Amino acid sequence: MTTCLYKECFPATGVTLCEAAYFTHPPAPPATAASTATAAVAAAAPPTGTTTSRGSGSGGGGSNSGAGVVQQPNLIIVRINRLEVYNLRSSAVGGPAAGTGAGAASAGVSSTVGAATVAGSGAGNLGGGLCGGARLELVSSYHLHGVVESMAVLSGGQPGRRDALLLAFREGKLSVIEWDPRVHTLRTSSMHYFEADPAAQREGRAAVPLGPRVVTDPAGRCAAMSLCFSQLALLPALEADPLDLSSNGGGAVTVGNSYLLNLNKMMGIREVRDCVFLHGYTEPVLLLLHEPDPTWVGRLRERKDTCCLTAVSISLRLKRHTILWKMASLPYDCYKLLAVPYRPAVLVLSPNLIMICSQTSQYAAALNSNALPGEVPPPLMFDPVREPPATTAARLATEYALNVHPDCAPAAGRNATLIADLEVVAAVAGAAWLSPTTAILGLQSGVLLAVHLQFEGPVDQRITAVRTGGGPVASAMVGITMAAAMRAPTAAAGVTVGASLAVQSYMSYRGPKGVIFLGSWSGDSVLMQLRPRKPVGEEGGADNPSKDFKRGRDVGGGG
Repeated sequence: MTTCLYKECFPATGVTLCEAAYFTHPPAPPATAASTATAAVAAAAPPTGTTTSRGSGSGGGGSNSGAGVVQQPNLIIVRINRLEVYNLRSSAVGGPAAGTGAGAASAGVSSTVGAATVAGSGAGNLGGGLCGGARLELVSSYHLHGVVESMAVLSGGQPGRRDALLLAFREGKLSVIEWDPRVHTLRTSSMHYFEADPAAQREGRAAVPLGPRVVTDPAGRCAAMSLCFSQLALLPALEADPLDLSSNGGGAVTVGNSYLLNLNKMMGIREVRDCVFLHGYTEPVLLLLHEPDPTWVGRLRERKDTCCLTAVSISLRLKRHTILWKMASLPYDCYKLLAVPYRPAVLVLSPNLIMICSQTSQYAAALNSNALPGEVPPPLMFDPVREPPATTAARLATEYALNVHPDCAPAAGRNATLIADLEVVAAVAGAAWLSPTTAILGLQSGVLLAVHLQFEGPVDQRITAVRTGGGPVASAMVGITMAAAMRAPTAAAGVTVGASLAVQSYMSYRGPKGVIFLGSWSGDSVLMQLRPRKPVGEEGGADNPSKDFKRGRDVGGGG
């Protein structure tokens, strides 16, 4: 007698996780110094109305800029227990980003690509446009035997090396998969199990509400997985084999023997909420967002700034882990870290505040007035002769309902700059990098928020944010342009555009700029391209706020 315990009648349609990676093909080989400098100058110039042909072979969508084919990364989508691999194809570049083109979408992913306008100059110029004809081609789809809690891309590090995917499952399982170009299917390179002692991992808890979180080093040197609030698993990457790099399609990065650390016993770190690897260090540096002494909204007067940042330097050869710096007194409701590309800094997100934190500085911007301290309410005085006590208490509560008591306001909000005419809440927001200095936040209200960062200049202008239209409620977001630009080979000796590594690497990328994918669980998932807003004089004047942003994007397909 056979009993069915579980049966999936319909596959999942909502997108829970997404990443961009050179999964089925490696990035383009490095160019010469002269061609790199020419490409950087061409990327910095205004776009022209040229056309392009589709890339060939197993690579992703390509666009010809006059100097070879630009290899686009794959789009990896997870729908609970289904893994889908897509290629990004484009048939036209350049020109105004006003048109939209619908392609052959597969498995319910919208392939409609248009152009949205982002205020400010942080998004960079469009080196090649996707608008006019772009589509997502489904390469393959796989059913996984488990719910994927977290996904990360381990960079190959070298131009001829493909990326690998790290999939984390509850309670402490991790699978490293790669693409097999010979049979065109997935291949599991290693499997890791961190549930040998559940009692020690959970530290007496019956259940852990937060699933495992896997992150990777930007240079592809190692990966880490945070689980059970105080456990950290480290996976060092193996060096590339020259024979694999010279083979057809290039080899994929692999990881070596993993080991587990108890952060609470070693460093006194517990209640880890999020973690991310920082850029700009010679060794892998993992930044942890944790709450040593938890609190809740009913005890904000006694304890309110309970979150901390701890940067840990990881020596893979010596297996030595050293604390580089700490930062305390962050708001209790911080929930996400976003590593700033090419800089040793991080963007900390909370429902009411956005903060830039580094080893030497901290800047904050308030998204709404709840982040700023209000006034102290007057003492409650009852006069039964004039009115009943219940009426007096209700009147005072109504009058100060939206007032934030100074004892409950976060300390970071006292020096924060309130962004005018915004009043949004960034709770559980999706985030993706559009350029090295611009991030796009997908709020739960459907509003898309462009956050511009400036690391020089007045303190009150370090963080600016503007609305850039709306879209479906984001459950996962990924910047395809930034993923490709960070793997684009550059000849540093020949690149003269820009004054920093971030500008040089981003401007030398010859593919389309400003392409992001917004995955949604409750609506249509959208592939979109955003471009910087024109100067105020060309938009019709600064006194017309309705023309600050232009939306040229259609939403279609299934979610």
